[in-house]
Amino acid sequence: MSQTLGQIKTYDTVNGMEEALCFVHEGKEHWVKRYLNNDRYQVCGFLGTGGLGCVYTAYDRWNCDNMVVIKTPYYMGDYCFPCVSRGKAVFERQINSLNKIYLREKKHLVELSNAGFDSVVNLNDFFYDRSVDLCKSFHNAARVKYQVAENYRENTPFLVMKYIRGKTLGKIIEEKPLGNYKTLVIAKQILALMKYMHKRRVSNKGKEYYYLLCDLKAENIIVTDDMHISLIDFGAVKIYWTAHGEVDIPIFVTDGYAAPEVYSGSLEFIDNPRIDERFDLFTLGALMSYCLTGIKPRDFLTNTTPPQYNFDLDNYDNITKNVKNIVKKSTMHQRQERYQNSSTMLYEVLNELSRFQG
Repeated sequence: MSQTLGQIKTYDTVNGMEEALCFVHEGKEHWVKRYLNNDRYQVCGFLGTGGLGCVYTAYDRWNCDNMVVIKTPYYMGDYCFPCVSRGKAVFERQINSLNKIYLREKKHLVELSNAGFDSVVNLNDFFYDRSVDLCKSFHNAARVKYQVAENYRENTPFLVMKYIRGKTLGKIIEEKPLGNYKTLVIAKQILALMKYMHKRRVSNKGKEYYYLLCDLKAENIIVTDDMHISLIDFGAVKIYWTAHGEVDIPIFVTDGYAAPEVYSGSLEFIDNPRIDERFDLFTLGALMSYCLTGIKPRDFLTNTTPPQYNFDLDNYDNITKNVKNIVKKSTMHQRQERYQNSSTMLYEVLNELSRFQG
């Protein structure tokens, strides 16, 4: 994982001037305290940002200076942005909502890590600390300046995860498409995790549910040299309540990977669509297509209303017929025509893998 190095600067706090690191990425500044959690973590690099978070590298000074990855909310991103049309009250509600997503991600990481999956990045620590971004002044449409409340500034959640030496799957595909065997190896590991997540559970109140991964994409997968993968973002994981036939809260998906059932009449997503485990299988099929062709899933969208996909791999002679069929079946427009569960898709992936290994 490549890092961006930052500059040490000072910023004004209620306690006076303090040191922080400023990273410039794609023309935007990203600020973070240089030392976090009572000086345990020394931030040293910037890995990237998404709609919900910024990701940094740091040294764990209490653990032999081992390198870790730290993820924290991106309050200046698409999900939660202090634009002039929003006043203090609205912005603070969005901050609170984004913070709750991190609490849910912590819960999911703990459960999945305890289940013993190597494909899930280990959660090392979780703590609250100051957000440098929220220490600045903002203004509303009337140009009236305001600052967010102290409890928001001082209680930003931070997830600390194991640092994995490898590349994102997206970077690997940009260099060269993977081919049949490596694509199947990655699909097998993801399907094993999906099979566990889709297993029916019963809540304390006796209600049946299972988990949906929802936002599977190449940028959220780290691949090591020996083709082991680790999923590094579980912020979009949702609970599917079988009695209601819907997820618990609105979903976050990436355009191009999202199955047709989440679209309305254009590229706008339907609020809280009724999705199930077949949605996850569609995202995996879209990911496999990207691995095999190097063409991003969004580029397979058609200009129809609502938009549809056309994952047509017939012209790719290097892709085996069975692999083409796996991608085709998992990405069917009508979900009743897709694989109905992860076990069935995993069975076919393992069968095709055995042809290469035999």
